[in-house]
Amino acid sequence: MSEKPIVKLAEELYRETAEGEFVLVSGTCEECGFEMFPIQQQCPDCFSTKIKEELLPTEGELYSYTTLYTAPAGFSAPYSVGNADIGKFRIYGMIEGEEPKIGAKVKVKKGIIKETEEAVYVAYKYKV
Repeated sequence: MSEKPIVKLAEELYRETAEGEFVLVSGTCEECGFEMFPIQQQCPDCFSTKIKEELLPTEGELYSYTTLYTAPAGFSAPYSVGNADIGKFRIYGMIEGEEPKIGAKVKVKKGIIKETEEAVYVAYKYKV
């Protein structure tokens, strides 16, 4: 029996640490100081291509959320998604763990987004 391949989704949004966890990454323009998430190749403010990559904190605060009771193929319902304040940015992601509450502390982590017969899809998630 072979193991399913792991497919990383939205890899431009995070970096994987030596420990195998995911850390979100933002960018700062070295010309004008504009800060961006997600990181981009060109500053949307001054159009410079000198963008410095910066790792965001691994913890934040849940700003808003919703729980979905129907799910597309490969997902299990119910599941929650929401926006969390991570560093200077409000970032959307799936939530796992305890029942979400606005203002709850969340940790950015590596998580399974969905699983099919062919592969396991992973990306960053929030753990409450």
